[in-house]
Amino acid sequence: MQFNHSEAFSIGRWRVDPLTNRLSDGAEEVLLPPKAMLALQFLATDPLKPKSHEELMTAIWGTQVVSEASLYQLIALLRKSLGDTQSPRQYIEKVSGKGYRLIAEVTSERSSLPNIQEPPKRITRKWGVITLFAVLLFTGILGGVFSLFEWQSSSESKRAKNIAEVDSLLFTAFRPYQENSELDYITLGLSDSVRARLSELDNLKVITYRKSMKEADIPESLIAQSVDSVLSGFVQREAGRLRVVVQIFDSKTSDLLWTKVFDGRENAAFTLQDEIASQLLNVFSKRPINNIASFKVTDKVYQDYLLGRFYWSKRQVDSLNQAENLFSRLMSESPNFPLTYVGMCDTYMFYSIYGNWQTQKANDLCAPLLDKALQLDPELGPAYTSKGQLLAARGQYDKARLAYENAIKFAPNYALTYLWYGDLLRNLGEVETAYVMVKKALELDPLSPIVNRQLAFTYLNLGRFSDAASAYQRALVIESDYTDRPVDELNFLPLNVQRATDFLIWVKDNPQRISHIDVHKLPYAAVLMSVGKKKLAENTLAAYGEKFTDHQFFLFLKAAIAFEKGQPLVALNFLEKRSQRFKDNPNLSNSYIGALAYLGQKREALTVFQSVHGTQVDGGIRLEALNENNYRVWLLYDELLAINGVTDDLGFRTSVNAYLKENFDSENLFHLLWLHRKGQRQEALQLGKLLLASGWLPDHNNEFLSKQLFRQIFEGDSADLKWFDKILAKNQQSALSAANFNEIKLLNE
Repeated sequence: MQFNHSEAFSIGRWRVDPLTNRLSDGAEEVLLPPKAMLALQFLATDPLKPKSHEELMTAIWGTQVVSEASLYQLIALLRKSLGDTQSPRQYIEKVSGKGYRLIAEVTSERSSLPNIQEPPKRITRKWGVITLFAVLLFTGILGGVFSLFEWQSSSESKRAKNIAEVDSLLFTAFRPYQENSELDYITLGLSDSVRARLSELDNLKVITYRKSMKEADIPESLIAQSVDSVLSGFVQREAGRLRVVVQIFDSKTSDLLWTKVFDGRENAAFTLQDEIASQLLNVFSKRPINNIASFKVTDKVYQDYLLGRFYWSKRQVDSLNQAENLFSRLMSESPNFPLTYVGMCDTYMFYSIYGNWQTQKANDLCAPLLDKALQLDPELGPAYTSKGQLLAARGQYDKARLAYENAIKFAPNYALTYLWYGDLLRNLGEVETAYVMVKKALELDPLSPIVNRQLAFTYLNLGRFSDAASAYQRALVIESDYTDRPVDELNFLPLNVQRATDFLIWVKDNPQRISHIDVHKLPYAAVLMSVGKKKLAENTLAAYGEKFTDHQFFLFLKAAIAFEKGQPLVALNFLEKRSQRFKDNPNLSNSYIGALAYLGQKREALTVFQSVHGTQVDGGIRLEALNENNYRVWLLYDELLAINGVTDDLGFRTSVNAYLKENFDSENLFHLLWLHRKGQRQEALQLGKLLLASGWLPDHNNEFLSKQLFRQIFEGDSADLKWFDKILAKNQQSALSAANFNEIKLLNE
């Protein structure tokens, strides 16, 4: 059964939010470790049925070997988090001889409880045969120079036919045969170089798996997504020599299709890599590619290049310094090696992200490096990709498009091209085309957390909110220690004191990320608005690069600031510009429509809505089927019909009422506003007080009128309105104090 990792549910008095690994009961919030949340989710499937120790351990740790003590500690942690430490138990009960079960009532926020994946299958016998075969190869005597041994079969014609039919390949990183950190940069370099050469093939889909493959490490989700074959490799070093075993096997049956042993001197890794790439090209009978040896560099130069890439991949300032030193020396000693110039440019780009460089400085130094690389090799796909990113950062969007198109032409399987190209298109409002690009990047590199996060943002722009949450959760599973989580969660979860605090602490710990990267100034300005620092928010936007002032979120925040300053017409102008600029994304017009309605221009609001959404039908419009992604559009239209006195002939109000009654969320501001508009004002008021008391803050990442709209629920009584203002001010101050905001010197001066 497939588990929905993002769907919330309740256990007793606790609301369980797997997306954020949090428990809450209205008064208290508890953060769970990921494995504790996984255990709780598994217990919640068929809750009254006891789960054995083996079932729980397999569901939580998979094939990893752990002791039962780990399970006992996890259960104890869950009981403590749930307040279930006294007998008799109220939540988790141990059933003698059978395991553990939930005894508190479990309810879903949807029609059915979340399901968890079946325990992962153990390693098959065929995988074991492949591994044993590799061990036997490595125990042989090292000898010869290259291509000592090529595996043959009695059914050679069948094997050759199978290899010739392969259309897609899962490329897993090579790994040392035995744990050896000194071989890391060699195996990484070999993997990157061979993968880069394969990515140039026109009609072979190459998907990247970033971890090296050990026994049964390949996840079933990758095997199942129409991948014909898997390539893996092992590296052994002995007495100054290297032996590399490369294997290709069928992804569905695990049958070994082809394997070859490559042997050479450690100081000739450059030639060894070139030999592996050439042999693989022959295997797949594709067009030839440029031979690395044609660059005429020594093996020592190539080894140093691989070491530079190894340091660069660590994304830490000290390691980037080492990479820069290596690439600088290599450019001096081997000026005709184009990959070195691309490596140096990528290092400069990382300085602007992970160091304290200004983006402009990195771009200015990168430009001549990429020009030199393309002068040496006019068909070097990765150089065009980096050039596209550089041009996009300069606001030269048409030239950036051309660079990305060239990158796709010369390296059609290079996932980074589609990722960065999709990001450019998304920011330009071409969301549908951006989605195609990012999906291609995901197809090529499905376990990249960056690609999964980009897909989540693209889903957000498309209004596919549940898909966005799932993609973002998948990225967190892949990279659980993701450092920018406080930033990204602003886009997927409603703002409250805790999330604002987490974000402001992140700003304090990463000041260069805000001061040097313009796009990060936008969420910073949004949170400043939410915590009442309106002047600082305005100053932050004023520091935003002029070349980005057509960014849809920039226009949104400018409208919010204008509205807070008592300039509603200025705000409308910004929102109208945003609506017109991004016509291809109707959802971006909803803020303009809502602002018109709020300011009393109800007829104009209805007219704009009808021109943006759907086809007119008998005085109304026909919207797509009501669902969790578009219910706010339905709510807006229902409100416009009501305030304009238009008869609801098509039954919109009936549909909206039925949907929200079934899916009501007391923590959703728009659900409370619906309740208030229905006439259930006292109930809306009580729920609103609970929401505000729990730490609610105006979410300027979502709705710039959220404070004004929320206040409407409290306007029936002046005392209630004063209480609203008091508690909101308290929440804002709580976030500022918890983050020690006065210590944030970034843009506060």
